[in-house]
Amino acid sequence: MLVKNSSPNKFGDSIELFIESGYALGLLRRLSYAGTKVLGLEEYKILQLEREQLLYPFDYPETKAYSELAKKSGRNLVNEYCKKPPMKRLNFSKINSPWPFKSDWGMLEGEMVNVLISMSRRTPAELCYICEPEEGDLDVDSVEENTNSETFAKLSFSVKDYNKDREEIFHEEASKASANDPHKLSKADMDLDPNLKILNRTTLAVTTGVKMKRKIIGYITSGGYSMYRGYGIGKGCLQKSSVQPGPAEQFVLIRNPSSTLYFKAKIEKVS
Repeated sequence: MLVKNSSPNKFGDSIELFIESGYALGLLRRLSYAGTKVLGLEEYKILQLEREQLLYPFDYPETKAYSELAKKSGRNLVNEYCKKPPMKRLNFSKINSPWPFKSDWGMLEGEMVNVLISMSRRTPAELCYICEPEEGDLDVDSVEENTNSETFAKLSFSVKDYNKDREEIFHEEASKASANDPHKLSKADMDLDPNLKILNRTTLAVTTGVKMKRKIIGYITSGGYSMYRGYGIGKGCLQKSSVQPGPAEQFVLIRNPSSTLYFKAKIEKVS
């Protein structure tokens, strides 16, 4: 079966081939011999982004396929994060970033809509927060998040070996105690310490203890720098109640989970 892909800007126009199982490899070899260019998934995602087209399941967070993909991807990010030495890890709890590994779509209110995002000064990326601006936010270059200076956790909690990491943190904190201090840290005290921020193994959320400065109304599902347009673009989902009706331009704030700054971005609904 042949499916023709076309877009208004004629970028990435192509034909998709759907072949019966068992015959794809032989056809792929013949097409490669004929001089066709074989694209990987990442290249295909870039083409779909340039064409402003949604791609299943990456841009459909309400589906089961996306949930399974996001869970697997989030665990991989956590494992990569825990491979770094403690002093080289970004303290997400301290910068008040609760969802650096996996987006929390359950916190959004009501129905969701897909939007296209464009930024002139920054490049939107997957997992970035889409936040609701407050009065005066759109008149400045950026808005800075409130950091949690009291947090001293380094988030050494690996999904793969959670209990082992808890023991390592316990010994690390115990070694910091003064030799003259008769009170030694116990594992029970560490578990009850309200200042220790831990990573939720199920939701992959970072407990910050401080509310974010701006309300999250959505997340970016894919993004990057557009070579065709010359600025950063992305695709995302946000709650329908936050989208203004009519053709008027609407702006939101975008924040990268690893940053403390919110930047202005323009959004428009996917037609």
